[in-house]
Amino acid sequence: MSSETQLTVSRFTEWLDRVVAHGNWQAEADFIATTLIIHSDAGTRRLTREQYMQSVLSTRPADWRLKVHDLVAHGDLILKCKTLTIE
Repeated sequence: MSSETQLTVSRFTEWLDRVVAHGNWQAEADFIATTLIIHSDAGTRRLTREQYMQSVLSTRPADWRLKVHDLVAHGDLILKCKTLTIE
């Protein structure tokens, strides 16, 4: 595994621990680039970190949970197989 891939997996694992496992959504800002592009079925959106955080904090339910089943990483990209639930 390349050092870039190792760093990417390490940061993703840290995000899972600090943000998802502990429900600390404010800490998510530490992991978001100053600008980001989100690709989805609804189309492509370009957001600033602040816009993304505002969206997350206003729409994500408090009992939102993420379970990662599998993870593939290459360079600075991560593909994850996940389940989202609201309890």
